Amino acid sequence: TDSSAGMSGEPENGSGDMLADREYDLGSDALSRWLGLTGQADCSACPVGAFCASGTVAPEPCAGGRFGDAPSQTSAQCVGPCAAGHWCQAGSISAKAAACPAGHFNPSQGAASADTCQPCSAGSAAAEEGSASCEPCAGGSFQDDTGQAVCKPCPPGYYCAQGSAQPVPCKAG
Repeated sequence: TDSSAGMSGEPENGSGDMLADREYDLGSDALSRWLGLTGQADCSACPVGAFCASGTVAPEPCAGGRFGDAPSQTSAQCVGPCAAGHWCQAGSISAKAAACPAGHFNPSQGAASADTCQPCSAGSAAAEEGSASCEPCAGGSFQDDTGQAVCKPCPPGYYCAQGSAQPVPCKAG
């Protein structure tokens, strides 16, 4: 087992930045001497929002749709997927890094962009940011537009069943 997993080979003093985009075998005596690394204690813990695979010099961001709220991650999968109703760009440090706006929802975990937030359909609404689903309009209300946060009250002379997209005129008499 390689004890350098979850550690960056970049010295804590920040030298060696010119190597940030390359991987090296840190077991190499010449490379370790060149970087000024003399032992495991010279390596720094991989920061939150990133992972450090064994033998890498610089941290890489957690994959989009994933988050890393703890240091020393060793895989692009980091700690886990972002929460439903939310999305996480690469390098996120919270499962709820970015919320879908009110009137929109995302039913799945692990979304990587705002494009996964879908508008609520007519007859439903999502009042809160970060919704995993939309709620049908309650009886006595309707919503004729998509992507709305609230339903509209049914006007006088009409009735609206649960989930109504349009008010229905009451029959005469």
